Amino acid sequence: MEREERNNARSPYLERNINIFKLTTFLSGIRLYVVNVVLQPFVLSLYPSMTFVGLLQGLSGMNGLITTIVQPISGWISDRKGRKKLILLGSTFTITSLLLFSFAGFLGAAFLLLPSAILMGVSFIRRPSESSIVAESVKKERRSYAYSIITLAMVAPGIFAPYVGGLVADNFGFASVFLIAALIEGICLLFLSLYLRETLEGESKNLPGRDEFLLFLKRIIAPPSSVRGLYLICALDSLMWGFGGYILTGLMRKEFGFTNAQLGLLNSASNISWALLQIPIGHLIQRFGCKISLILSEAVGILAIMGFIFSNSFENFLIFEIPMGLVPALWIPAINTLIANATSEEERAETFGRLWLLRGIVGFPGPIIGGFIYNSFGFDAPLIANMLGATLDMCLIYFFVREQS
Repeated sequence: MEREERNNARSPYLERNINIFKLTTFLSGIRLYVVNVVLQPFVLSLYPSMTFVGLLQGLSGMNGLITTIVQPISGWISDRKGRKKLILLGSTFTITSLLLFSFAGFLGAAFLLLPSAILMGVSFIRRPSESSIVAESVKKERRSYAYSIITLAMVAPGIFAPYVGGLVADNFGFASVFLIAALIEGICLLFLSLYLRETLEGESKNLPGRDEFLLFLKRIIAPPSSVRGLYLICALDSLMWGFGGYILTGLMRKEFGFTNAQLGLLNSASNISWALLQIPIGHLIQRFGCKISLILSEAVGILAIMGFIFSNSFENFLIFEIPMGLVPALWIPAINTLIANATSEEERAETFGRLWLLRGIVGFPGPIIGGFIYNSFGFDAPLIANMLGATLDMCLIYFFVREQS
């Protein structure tokens, strides 16, 4: 804990990291949203199968198998060798993946989809380091607010970027969207390499031998008792949202034939509510705690999914996308704050990585199952499965989440 105290002592210097992350996260948000809105329609254009869409999502989506397998190892390395190098390496993998997706679009080469997706999953080696460097750049009492600010910087481009990405895809093709995204991520890489400050500077340790690495693998299987309840809740959350929420763009394209621009507008609607309410929610979490925020996240998600089930027009979907923005706005800063407060700086990145690994392993079959359920029973079925899982998770949150002082 001595290092934690020294870190807080130099936090005015390190708080400049938050400003750098505001800028680069905003730019990465543009890249993220222009890609996300077209990725599933793009895959369907080359290989028209919702099960295959589910496979790629399960492998390399935000909570995919590859995405999360790399994170405990990168977090373990980050706690020993520092944060910045892994952040820069992850950004480099992102650029490579986007360029490969672009080549797939130009060539009409479906066989490039899988390696492109794998590289995108590997790029998430940066995530534990990013979460840790934010926590280590501010005082403990300001962490939930800092996470909310960074989350806002990520989601603010979602107000306009999905629609712009959809328009570009409709008018100039999918490949052009990926090229633009690669350029934006290249700018982020430049700013991070020049201005981001290492929070573990001067404290880098050599990587240990085989015995300690085996102990690390054992810790992945048996997480600390202080976070086991959170691990269970996050794992179930990843699985059940994979049934419907994570493949919703593809489901709407397949079932209703919405254009890329329409899908972009739907995405923008949820991001508007997310962006507008993220900072107020951050203040409410500081005042009332994280547990109620997690419960409300699942409850709002259930209501929004129920609305989708009864929707049969673009306008109806647009209305129910608005509350969907509250789901991550309530969830992300609360989970990050609970994990950061329950761990020491020496093991924080590793703990974040273990959490995301569990989410990936448990959640991996979710989108695949969701695609299969859609093929077998239609549009409503995967959404109903999503709702039932969210209800169960809400009950687990009530009984197992404990606030950390």
